[in-house]
Amino acid sequence: MQGEFCKRLRYANGAWIQRTSIPDDRSKVTVFSDLDDRMQVQLLELLTEMAADRAAPPGSNRQILGDWFASYNDEKAIEAAGTAPLQASLRRINAIRTRQDLARYLGTSDGLPGGNPIKASIQIDAKDSAHYIAQVDLLSEGLSLGEREPYLESKSKPRRQAYRQHVERMLALAGLKDAQRRAQRVLDLESRIAAALLPSDKVDYSSYNMIPFGEMGNRFPGVDWAAFFSASGLSEQSSVFVKTPQALAAGARLVAGVPLETWRDYLTYQYIKGCAEVLPLAFREAHFDFYTRSLGLQKTMRPRQTESIDTAKEKLQRFLGEEYVRLYVSEQTKAAAITMVDEIKAAFDDRLTRLDWISDSTRTEARRKLAATLGQISHPDHWPATEPLKVVRGDALGNHERVIARSARIYRAKLGTMSDRKAWDLEHMAPYWAGATVDPTKPAIIITAGILQAPFFDAAADPAANYGGLGAVIAHEFTHLFDHLGSHFDAEGNVRDWFAPADAEKFKARGERLAGQMSRYEAMPGMFVDGKRTLHESQADLGGVHIALDAYRRSLKGKPAPIIDDTTGDQRFFLAWAQNWRGKLKDERLRQDTLGGSTYATLEARAAMVRNVDAWYEAFDVKPAEKLYLKPEERLSLW
Repeated sequence: MQGEFCKRLRYANGAWIQRTSIPDDRSKVTVFSDLDDRMQVQLLELLTEMAADRAAPPGSNRQILGDWFASYNDEKAIEAAGTAPLQASLRRINAIRTRQDLARYLGTSDGLPGGNPIKASIQIDAKDSAHYIAQVDLLSEGLSLGEREPYLESKSKPRRQAYRQHVERMLALAGLKDAQRRAQRVLDLESRIAAALLPSDKVDYSSYNMIPFGEMGNRFPGVDWAAFFSASGLSEQSSVFVKTPQALAAGARLVAGVPLETWRDYLTYQYIKGCAEVLPLAFREAHFDFYTRSLGLQKTMRPRQTESIDTAKEKLQRFLGEEYVRLYVSEQTKAAAITMVDEIKAAFDDRLTRLDWISDSTRTEARRKLAATLGQISHPDHWPATEPLKVVRGDALGNHERVIARSARIYRAKLGTMSDRKAWDLEHMAPYWAGATVDPTKPAIIITAGILQAPFFDAAADPAANYGGLGAVIAHEFTHLFDHLGSHFDAEGNVRDWFAPADAEKFKARGERLAGQMSRYEAMPGMFVDGKRTLHESQADLGGVHIALDAYRRSLKGKPAPIIDDTTGDQRFFLAWAQNWRGKLKDERLRQDTLGGSTYATLEARAAMVRNVDAWYEAFDVKPAEKLYLKPEERLSLW
C-alpha cells in the first residue's frame, strides 16, 4: 500500500521531492521546515539589524532583542568566560544541606534552567475557567530521557548507559570531581522518579483534586511544603491542585528518602544541561552528541547563528513576535484567514446538525461549545504591556537565566486575577510560528501568522487550494475540542463530561476502526504505523478533511467551481491536502517516530486519509481494482 500511495503523492509533490535533499544538520525536511526556513531569513535580518543598534532605548524591543542576539552569538566571549558564570548557581545547589533547603530549591525551580521533577505552576482552574490556581505534581520534566519507559525497559539499557556517560562528561566539563560516581547517582534517581510516575494511559485527565493547603503534609509527607510554597511565592493559597496524587506521594517519598548528595548531583546536572546552549562549545557538543547525534538524527550541529534564531523564537516570543508582525504580516491576510475560519466553523456546525451517531443532548452541547469557541487568528489587534526583561550585552548566561525567571514571574502574577478568555498567550504562541492549536479552557482555536502563507494559504489564490491546505489544518484543530480529550471541557472551558455515555462509547468504537485502518500502513519494510498511539491526531485528520471540503463547497455560494489548469475545484482541494504532508525523513528519524517518537502517523498515511472521502474517488476516478480503493462501507467518518 505504501508504494501505491507514494505514486499518487508524487503526482502532487514530485517536483518538490526531486529537488529536495536532507541537510546533515537535520533529520527531516517537510513543508513546515520550508516555512521555517523562510522565517529564519526574515528573523535573521531583523535580529542582525537590531544587534547593530547600540543606541536603542533601554527596555525597548530593539534593545532586548539586539543585545540578546549579540551576546548569544559572541562565542569568543562565551569561551573566555568558561564556567565562571555558572559558579554562583552551582554554589546555591551545593548549599542544599537539609530537606528544608531542598524543598525551598524545588519551590523556585519553575524559574530556573533545567528540568526538575516537582514544580509549582499556575493553571486555569479546570472547574472555574475564570480563575487561576496553583498546581503541584510529579512531572516527567525531571527525566532527561523524556519519558518513564527508557528508564524501566530492559531494551533501553544501552541508552541508559550512554546517558550515564553523558552526565559524567558534562559534570567533568564543569570541573566537578568524582564525575563517574555522581553520574551513576543521577541515573539512579531519575530511574526512581520514572518508576514513581504514572504511565500515560493510567492518568485520569478528568480528575479534579484540590488539596487544602494544610493537608499537603499529611497527604504527601516527605516535602516541607511550607518551605516549598514560601519559596515559590504561593503561601497565601488556600488549596493546591494535584493532577496525579499517587505519583506526587511517591515523589515526596523520594524527596524525604534519597540522600541529599544525590539530589545535589541531580540538580547540578539539570542546571548545567539547562544552560548548555550558552556555555562553551565543549558543553554544546556534549549535549548535541547525546541528545541528537547518538540517535542518528543529525550528523552535524546547526550553525550558531541558526541556533540563536531558534532560541530567540522560543524564549523571546513576546518581544520578537511584535516586531515580526510590524514588519512582515499583512492585515489583509489576517482578514481573509478570519473569513475562512468562520466558514469552517459554519460547515462544522452544519455537520453536527446532521450527525447520525450522537444523541440530541450531545448534539446540543457540541453546537453550544462550537458557537462559544473563539478564533485567535494571526496576531492580536493590540500588544499589551508585559513584564520587563533585563538583557545585558555580553552576559549570555545571565540573560538566559533572567528570561526563564521572567516567565515564572508572569505566571505567578496571574494568581488572584480573573482570566481573560480573549487574551493571547504571547509568551508561548508567537505570531511567527507556522502552526495551529486549540485552548480548551477558553475554548479557542489559535492560528498563527506564520502558517498564513504558501503553500498553506494565499489570500489572493484559488480558494480550493486554501481550503485543502490551511482549511484542513484549521478543521483538524477544531475537532480536537470535541475528541476524547477536548470533550472533557464544556462551552465555558470548565471540566465537565458533556458527552452522553452511549455517545462516548460510539466515538470510541469508531476510533478503534480508524486505528485498525491506520495500522495497515507500512512506514518502512516490516514496520507499520501504530494506529492506537497515533489515533488522537488521525481522528483530527479524518474530521479535518471532511469538514474542510464541506467548507470549501459552502464558500462557493452555490456557484460551480472554476476549472483551472484542467483541474476541478475538488481535485485542487485534494492536491493541496497532499501537499500538506510532503516531506523527506532520514531512516532513523522515520524509525524513531514510528516506534513512539511521534503521536502522528507517517506523512504518507496522513495524506492517505482521503481514502475515506467519497468525493476523492469521484475527483480522480479511483476504481475498485486500485489498491487504494476502499469499499463504501469501509470508509470512515467521525464528524
